[in-house]
Amino acid sequence: MAVGPAGAPDWSRAPEVTGFRLLKGGRLASAQSHAQVCYDARNLYVRFRCPAPDPATLTGEVRERDGAVWQDDAVELFLDPGKTGAHSYQFIANCKGSQYDGRDGESGWNGEWAASAAVDPEAREWVCALTIPFATLDRGAPAPEEQWGVNFCADSAAAGENSAWADVPGKYDQPALFGLLRFAPGAPAVQLLNLGNLGTGSGQLGLSFYAQTTQTVNVAARLAGTERTLLDDTRAVPLQAEAKETVRLEFKAEPAGEYLADLTVHSGDGRLLFAAHSPVAVLPNVQLTTRSFPTAGRVEVSVDASVLPQAAGELRAVVTASGGAGKELARQQIAALKAGRGTAELGLGTATGAITLTAQVLDPTGTVLGSAETLVERPPAPAWAKTRAGLTDKVLRPFEPLRFGKDVARIWGRTLTYGKRLLPASITSRDKELLAAPVRFRLRSGDKQQTVELPGTTKSASALALVREGQTTVRGLRLRGRQTLEYDGCLKLELDVSSAGAVPIQELSFEIPLRPEVARYLHTCRADWATSRSQAIPPEGWKSKFMPFLWVGDEDRGLAWFSETDEPFRVADPNAVIEIVPAGTQTILRVHVIDTPTELRQPFKLVFGLQPTPVKPVPPRKARLWHGVHFGMENETASGEGCLKLPAAGNLDLRRGTLELVATLDFDPEEVARTKHNHTLFHLAQANGDQVYVFWDHPARSLWFYLGLGETYPQKYPIHLTTQNLGWKKGETHHIAVTWGERTTLYLDGKAAGAAGPYDGWMSGPLTTESVAFGSDLGHEQTEWIINAVQITSQPLEADALASSAARVAQQGPQARLTATPDTLVLYHPRAAADSRTLPPVQTPDRLAAGAPQLVGGAVARADGVHCSVGQEQTVLDVLKAAGVEVVVYHHTWTDHYGYPATTHGDELESLAKACHGRGLKLLLYFGYGLGNRTPEMQVYHDEWTVQPLIFWGTGYPPEQQFDAACNRSLEPEFLLDGISKLLDQYALNGVYLDGTTEAFGCVNHYHGCGYQQDGAWKPTYPIWRTREFMRRLAGLFQAKRKDYLIDVHMSANLTIPTLAFCDSYWDGEQFEMYVHGQKDPRALLPLNTFRAEFMGRQWGLDPEFLVYDGRPFTRDEALAVTLLHDVLTRPTGIADALSAAAALWKARDDFGVERAEFLPYWNNGNVFTPAPAGVYVSAYRRPETGLLLVVSNLAKEPAAATITLSAAALKGLSGAPTAVDALTGERLQIQPKQAAGGREWVLSTPLDPLRWRLVTVSAREH
Repeated sequence: MAVGPAGAPDWSRAPEVTGFRLLKGGRLASAQSHAQVCYDARNLYVRFRCPAPDPATLTGEVRERDGAVWQDDAVELFLDPGKTGAHSYQFIANCKGSQYDGRDGESGWNGEWAASAAVDPEAREWVCALTIPFATLDRGAPAPEEQWGVNFCADSAAAGENSAWADVPGKYDQPALFGLLRFAPGAPAVQLLNLGNLGTGSGQLGLSFYAQTTQTVNVAARLAGTERTLLDDTRAVPLQAEAKETVRLEFKAEPAGEYLADLTVHSGDGRLLFAAHSPVAVLPNVQLTTRSFPTAGRVEVSVDASVLPQAAGELRAVVTASGGAGKELARQQIAALKAGRGTAELGLGTATGAITLTAQVLDPTGTVLGSAETLVERPPAPAWAKTRAGLTDKVLRPFEPLRFGKDVARIWGRTLTYGKRLLPASITSRDKELLAAPVRFRLRSGDKQQTVELPGTTKSASALALVREGQTTVRGLRLRGRQTLEYDGCLKLELDVSSAGAVPIQELSFEIPLRPEVARYLHTCRADWATSRSQAIPPEGWKSKFMPFLWVGDEDRGLAWFSETDEPFRVADPNAVIEIVPAGTQTILRVHVIDTPTELRQPFKLVFGLQPTPVKPVPPRKARLWHGVHFGMENETASGEGCLKLPAAGNLDLRRGTLELVATLDFDPEEVARTKHNHTLFHLAQANGDQVYVFWDHPARSLWFYLGLGETYPQKYPIHLTTQNLGWKKGETHHIAVTWGERTTLYLDGKAAGAAGPYDGWMSGPLTTESVAFGSDLGHEQTEWIINAVQITSQPLEADALASSAARVAQQGPQARLTATPDTLVLYHPRAAADSRTLPPVQTPDRLAAGAPQLVGGAVARADGVHCSVGQEQTVLDVLKAAGVEVVVYHHTWTDHYGYPATTHGDELESLAKACHGRGLKLLLYFGYGLGNRTPEMQVYHDEWTVQPLIFWGTGYPPEQQFDAACNRSLEPEFLLDGISKLLDQYALNGVYLDGTTEAFGCVNHYHGCGYQQDGAWKPTYPIWRTREFMRRLAGLFQAKRKDYLIDVHMSANLTIPTLAFCDSYWDGEQFEMYVHGQKDPRALLPLNTFRAEFMGRQWGLDPEFLVYDGRPFTRDEALAVTLLHDVLTRPTGIADALSAAAALWKARDDFGVERAEFLPYWNNGNVFTPAPAGVYVSAYRRPETGLLLVVSNLAKEPAAATITLSAAALKGLSGAPTAVDALTGERLQIQPKQAAGGREWVLSTPLDPLRWRLVTVSAREH
C-alpha cells in the first residue's frame, strides 16, 4: 500500500483498504471495515469506517485512558516504523473516542496522539479518525520510499468479531506478519471499495484512483478456486490529473465455495502501489445459523441474506420449525431485516429429536428471494440435570451451627443483633463492632427525607439459617422484606417495593453506617481485572459505577455488600451508583437505587447480600502447594537438572567482559545426539525475557552460544555463534571462554571458534535479582557437565592469555586452575572433600564480588568440581516431599478436554494418586470456568451454558483445550458436580483446584436466566447466588466422601466472599502479569494498602498465596519483599530455584514454630520495633520461649543500611544478650545494645538493596 503526503486529510483522495480477516479462522469478517491513511510533515492520519447496522447496539463503556477499550466496539492501529518485523506501536480507540496505547506489547508506554469517533446513522457506520504525530514515534516525517509495517484492526462487540487487514492468525500484534505501508510522494491513491464474501449470482470488485498527475496504472485481479476461476483480469487504467477514476471488475459469482483473491496495482514505471491477497467465500444467498437451548426448549435462528443485492432495502423473513413427519412446531416472522440480517426465536414445546428449521426471505411484494434449511437436534433431559451431588442439610466444616436467641444471631466469630428490626442494628466481628448505626434505607418523597428501618420478626431459626420478615408503608410506598441469614454469615435481603398508586420518589438509597476505624480499605470487583479495585478509602470518600461486589473493612475484619443486578436502579450519574461517604463518627456505604425524580407505578424487587468477614478461621499452618504434577511423574527421577548459581549483579558486567570455564563432559555426545538432548553449560536470563546461553547442541555435536532478545519465542538473535562436530568425548576436560564488548567471540580450547559484531555488549541492564547458572536452571532439561573452574572478568581477555589457560587445562585436566587478573570479578574452583548437596558445600571462592554460591537441583559438589547432574533413586515426587510440599496440583491436561470431569487416562490417574498418597501428598485436579468446546455436552449445550458475550480462551492451544466461559447460572454446575462425584468414587482424590470457577461473570444469556433489557439493549447480571450454591454443593460433596480435602481457588482480582466462603485457600496476583519486569515500579503496581485490602486472607477467612510469574512483572524475591511482611507466601512451580527457595522458607518457619507464634505486623508493631530509614519495614513472629523471627524488607528505591530497633518489650521472655542470624543462610548479623529511656534496646543492622528482604532469627541462644 503506497501513500502520498497530504495537507489536512481529504479522505476522498486517500488510499483505502478493506478485506479484514477474522482472527479466528482467517476468513473474511462478515462486518467489513475500511481503513484509510495519509500523512504530512508532522502527522500520520488514519481513518476507520466500521459497520453499525444498528448504532444502538454499539458498546463504548470504557472511558478511562489505557482502559480495556478493546472490549468495546473499537479500532486498533499497529505501526512498525522501518518494518523491523520485531517492534510495534499500538493505538486503540473505541466508538466513544477513549484511547489506549502501547509499545512492543507493553501498556506502560504513552504517546501524544488524538482520536475522535462519531456515528453516521445514514451510512450505518461509525467513523474513527486517529492523528499520530511522528514525534510521538521518536522520528521525523518518513523519507520518500520509506517502508513501515502496518496493521489495521477492528473489534466489533456488536457482531462479536475481531478482524485485521493483515493475515495475523490468533493475535493482532505480530510485526513479522504486518502489511506494508510505503511512503511514496506523488503516487496515485488506490482505494479498494469492496472485498468481502459474496452471494451467488453477479459479483463485482471496485477500485477508485486519484492521481495528482496524468499517468497510467496497471491493474491485475484474479479470483480463483481449486477448480474454477471467477475473475482473471489485467488492464491498464489511464488517470487524469486531479481527477478520480473508478473501475468495477464484474464477474459471475458461482458456484458457492472458497476462493482466493489476488489484486495488484502498479504504476506505469513498475512501482507497486497496492496489493491484496485474501480468501473470499461465495456463499448461498440465504444462510442460517442457530443457537440451541435444549433445557429452555427454544431455538434461536439467525438469518443472513446480506449478500443479496437487495440487502440494503426492505426485506423480511419467515422462519418455521418442524418436527417428525413435517409437523410444524412454531412459526416466526422477522418483520424487517437490517442490512439483510435478523433473528427469530422459536419455542419447541416438548419436542425432542431432529428439528427442521426453514427460512424464506421475501421482498415487499412477497416474492421469495431465497431460502435455506438446517437441522438441529434436541436431546431428552439428561440424568445429571437432576443430580443431588453435594446437597446436604448439615452445617459444613469448619463452620459452626447458627445460634439465635433474644433477637441476636451468633455465627463463628460474629454476632448480629436485630432488636425488633428486619436488618441488623449491630454486627461484631472478632469482638469489634462494625456498624455505627443500624443498616437502613433512606427515602425522599415529595419534600421530606427520612430514614427507614424496617421492622422485623423471626419466622424460623435453625442451625442452618435464620429467616426474618417485616414490612412497613412510608408515604404511600410499601416495603416488604425478607432476610435469610445462613451459618457462614451470608445474609440475603429480598425487598419488594410497591405502591397503591403513583408515588413520587426523589431518592431511595440503601445505607450501611460503618465505624470509621473499621472502614479503612475497600475491594470491589465484577469478575474481570480491568475494573477490580483494592485500595485505602480516600479521606474525601469514594464513588463508583454499579459494581456487583464491594467489601469495606480493616486488616482483621470487614463487611461485604453485593447485588447481582442494577436492573431496578434509576441513577442520574452512572459513575456514582455506590458511594463511601466519611461523615464524622460514621463512614456510610451508600447504594443509590433511585436518585432521579421517579413516579413509582410498577412494583420492583431488590435482592442484596451482606456478609461480615472473616467467614471462618484460617488454619495456622499454611497449605504448601506445588503446581506441575503429570501422569508418569511417579516414575520420573529428579536427577536430570542442576547447576551452580551465583548472583549476576556485581559479578558480571553486561557491557564487556570474559566468561572463562574449565568443564568436563559427563555425557556421551553420540548418545546425546540419539536422544536429542541439549546440555546447558551457562545461562543468564533477565526478567524481560532476554537471555544468554552456552550449550551443547545435540544435532551439531558441538558447543553453541547465543544472545536472545525478547519475551517470547522466537526471539531476536543478534549474536548466534555455532560450531560443528567438535569430536569431543565423554570424560574430556576443555577450556571454554566467551569475550564480549564491541564484539563477542567464542573460544574453544584457546582458539577462536566464532565471532559476531559489531554489537555493543550483551543485554540492556541493569542486573538486579538475576543469577548466572553454570549448568541448567530451566526446569525442564537434563544437563551433565562437571564445572571444574569459573572466572568472570570485567574486561575482554586477550587471545594469548586464553590460549595460555587452555594449554594449562590440556596438561592438568580438571585440576587446572585459572589465573586471576586485575579485572577479575569471580574466580572459583569449586571443590568438596565429600559429596555435598547443601550449602555451604564448597570451598570459599578465590574471588567473588557479590553474594554467595548456591547448588540447585541435582547438582553435587565433589573433589573435582560441581557435577550438575548426579543419578539418584529419588523420584520427582520424593524431591517434592523432601522439600516440604504437601499438596500437588495437576493442571488442565489431566483430562483430554478442558475442564471435563472424566478422563481416558484412568490407570495413569490411579497410579499417580497412589504414588502421591504413599508419600503423604494430596492430589488436586484442575477445573476451570468452562468446558472444552469439543466435548459432547458443549456440542449440545454450548449456546445455553456459555457466558454471553462469549469469553473465549485457548488461542494457540489444541482445539480440545479451547473453550468459551460457562455461566454458573446454567446447568453446567450440575454436570460438573455429577462428574466430580463419580471421579471421587473412582479415584483417591483429595480436592480440586478451581481456576475462575468461583467468579460470577457478567452475562446477558437470558436463555439460562441472566441479563435484562434496558432501552433496547441487553445489560449483564452477575450470578453470585447461583455460584455460591455451586461452591456450597462442591464442599458438601467432598465432605460426604472425604474426611480431609482442599478446595483451592485461583481467582485473581475477584475476592467475592459469598462464592469463596466454602473454599479453603486462594491464589491471587495474576492480574499483574500483563506487565514485564521494569515496565512499572512494583511499588506503584502493588501498594501496601492494596495488598492489605485484597491479598492477606486474614480478614476474609481464607488461606492466601500470592501468584508470581517470575519477571512478569515482579521477580519472586521482589514479590516476597512485600508478601512476607503480610504473612503470605508465594507458590512454587518447577523443581529448580522456586522450589528451593520455597523449601528454605518453609523450613525456616517450621524451625522457628511460626504456627505457634504471635504475628506482629508492621502496621501494628510500632511499640516494639522501629525500622529505619524510611522505606524499611519489619513484621515479626514472637514466641517467648524461642525468640523472634523478623521479616525485614527494603521497599525504598535506594539501597538502605537498614536498622531495626527492638524495644525491651520485643525481647520479653528472652534471657541474656540476643543474637541475630539470617534464618536462611546462617549468617551472623550485627545486633548491638542501646540505652533508652524505657530501658535497654537492641539495634539490628543489615544492608538491603531495593525490594530485598531478610528473614532473621533473634534469640538468646547460640546458633
